[in-house]
Amino acid sequence: ENQMKIIEPLLDYINMLCSHHQPLIDYMILWCANLIQNPENKNKIALVIRGDEGTGKNTFLNILVRMIGEHYYFTTGNGSDLFDKHSTVLRGRLLINLDEVEIAETAKNIGKLKAWITEKTTSINPKGESIVPIDNFNVFVFTGNNITNIIRGATDRRYVQLKSSDEKRCDRE
Repeated sequence: ENQMKIIEPLLDYINMLCSHHQPLIDYMILWCANLIQNPENKNKIALVIRGDEGTGKNTFLNILVRMIGEHYYFTTGNGSDLFDKHSTVLRGRLLINLDEVEIAETAKNIGKLKAWITEKTTSINPKGESIVPIDNFNVFVFTGNNITNIIRGATDRRYVQLKSSDEKRCDRE
C-alpha cells in the first residue's frame, strides 16, 4: 500500500499522457520501469509527447527525474545544446528531453538522433580534446504542443507518439 502511494502520481500522469489508452499505458509503465530499474538496458524507443500547455508533460518528467536523480537528466529547448560539435551533454546522462525543439534542428540531425536512440555507444568531442567513445544509456523524450518537433518515417520503429489528455489542463493539484 505504501509503495502504491509512492508510484501513484507517476501512474496518474502516465494515464493522462496516454489519453487513457490501456496498451499505451502498459507500454509506458514498462518503459519507465526499465529506465529506473535497468538503466544499462537501454530503451531503444523515444517518446514523443504532444499536448496542450499545462497537460502534465513536464510534470511527468519531473517525477521521473526525482527517481533517477537530477544529474542524470538534461532538458533543453535549444537543439544546438545537444547537436553542437563539442556538446558533452550525452556523457553520464540517462534521460534527455528535447522540449519544443524546432523541426529544422532535428531534421538536419536525424541521423545522429536515430543512432543515439538505438546505439549503446557513441562518441563525444569535448572542445580542445580528442574524440572520446562513451557508453550511451540515454533515452529520449520529445515534448511539445506541436508534434512537428521531429521528422520520422511512417514505419520508423524508434518513436512512440502520445497525445496527452487535457482533462486536468492547468490543474495545480
